[in-house]
Amino acid sequence: RVAARVPGAACAAELRRWCCGVEAAGARPGGKALPHRACPVDAPSAPAGHLQVQGPEVPMPWAHELELVPSADVPLRLGCIVLVHRWWGNALRLLGRMMAAQDVVGSNLLQVSAAVHVDGRAAEAFGRLRSWAAERGGGRVEVFQQFNITRGGASMLFATLEALRRLQSESMPDYVLLLSESHYLVRSPWQLYTELSLHRHLSFVGIHGWLRDGGSLKPFMKTRDFGPALPWEHKLKQRLPMFECGGHVFVEPGVPIPQHLQAKPYVGGPQWVALSKAFATAAAAALLQQPRDGREEANQQPSVAQQVLGEVQPFSQPDESFFQTLAAEIEARDPCGALARGTVGYSLTWNLPAQDAGMDPSSEAELMSPPLLSHLADETDLEAAMGWAWGTPAAFARKFDDNITRSFQDRLDALLDMPPKWVVAADLNPLCDLLLPEESGPLAASAGGCSVRRQVPATPPSSERHPRLIVELGLLKDESVAPLLAVERRAVPGVGNFARAGLRVLALRVGRTRPSRSTASPFEPSGPPDLWQASVIWPSSGSVGLLADLELLPMSLDFEVEWVGPHNETMRGSASAAKHASYVWAVLPEDAESLASGTW
Repeated sequence: RVAARVPGAACAAELRRWCCGVEAAGARPGGKALPHRACPVDAPSAPAGHLQVQGPEVPMPWAHELELVPSADVPLRLGCIVLVHRWWGNALRLLGRMMAAQDVVGSNLLQVSAAVHVDGRAAEAFGRLRSWAAERGGGRVEVFQQFNITRGGASMLFATLEALRRLQSESMPDYVLLLSESHYLVRSPWQLYTELSLHRHLSFVGIHGWLRDGGSLKPFMKTRDFGPALPWEHKLKQRLPMFECGGHVFVEPGVPIPQHLQAKPYVGGPQWVALSKAFATAAAAALLQQPRDGREEANQQPSVAQQVLGEVQPFSQPDESFFQTLAAEIEARDPCGALARGTVGYSLTWNLPAQDAGMDPSSEAELMSPPLLSHLADETDLEAAMGWAWGTPAAFARKFDDNITRSFQDRLDALLDMPPKWVVAADLNPLCDLLLPEESGPLAASAGGCSVRRQVPATPPSSERHPRLIVELGLLKDESVAPLLAVERRAVPGVGNFARAGLRVLALRVGRTRPSRSTASPFEPSGPPDLWQASVIWPSSGSVGLLADLELLPMSLDFEVEWVGPHNETMRGSASAAKHASYVWAVLPEDAESLASGTW
């Protein structure tokens, strides 16, 4: 049936190879399937309904693995893959925005490079992007053409993997983002850097239904009724045989799928992934060259990525299943490994729910796509317009086109580019005695004392996902002495420390809030508190507590918090967080002024 629709002898020959590929896809040596393995978890010992995310040997799995590191002192090499078809204007704007982020943060902390694939038929887009890269790319942007992209086919996936291979040509970046021509950055440069450096050991691979099915807490859950699916929720990914040739994509549901292939993982989700260096390196192995004679030695087995590529390539929209199925296969092979435990099943891209995109004359695949954000063109309240996106972990949004949405993008850029302010913070004066060098004491006395200023972002609080306390200490009457900058310290897990099944705690901060809480975002109704004291606490007004950055919660949860003092005294408290929250705020269970001085 497919052969009757395929044009030309070349495609007919390719079709025969494709049919053989479907039959051979994913066949393991000896035909044996991998046994199911699970990362060890504890059975809940508390009353029914309480989830206990603790390992059997270590009472608090992350406690001994946390290391204190400065929050703005970790260099990050960021690689961007951008796929361009027709909206080259927005692609240019996106690339310019990413390079500007490097300039704002500083190349000593953020280095951006990009591999841009342009559809082989888009001559004008290729010329424009090549010219821009030569003039403004600084040698860090490579623009190339290699595939004619037809939606629903494998060409988009191969363009992605080729771009990934080119990014890896010298050394794989610390983090890799896969972006489309309609993506746009919706965070300030410093927020982008802070979020990616904080998450540099995690990969965000969006999987349909991942949060709905329990997210990282799924191993702890038995049967759970989440109610009916919402209208925009995607159905379970199904293998739909697809053949691409001559710029056309043909779909034939009647092609039989081997049983051994049906028993293997096949997972779908958005292709716009954010990958750690380790995951990106594993994925890039999909394009490793096979032996020239076409034969594999007995000890030269294909990589996991090569195997997964062979399993997803014959089916419709493999670009929306390759990274997801690779993550599932990695977890099946080594559920406690760093790659499996370092993969989160949601995306860092926000968009409106996908709609039926209509039939493409070159593709028989059923295509879904989110609508253009044209309703934002005349929106003047940027905080209201971006509320839902800013209330999620997303650093990017789509779809923009730099034409209909240009005026909104101009206003958004102007807002996010506003420089931070320095405000006098006399209530932080106790930091002078602690942080100024001892030899500055006499200077401070002769200069009339110490002045403290706090950095306050000019961007809306709802856009600041991972704020930090930054202060400047100086002498009131002696400007010849350079001021001292101090940044709070976070506790963060090191690489590979998510060793057991359970919720991933990304960072911990301890501090004091003001009596009034920050403005709530519509996505996180309570809103995270603003810590005006952090890392160091002294008597004052407001509540002292622990602020934990978490991965998105799949459901409402209660937490137990244990505080350990300088003399091993302990206090226990509790806290709650709502479904889809990404933080928990736990107030100290006792009056902070009655605590013993020292390290808690």
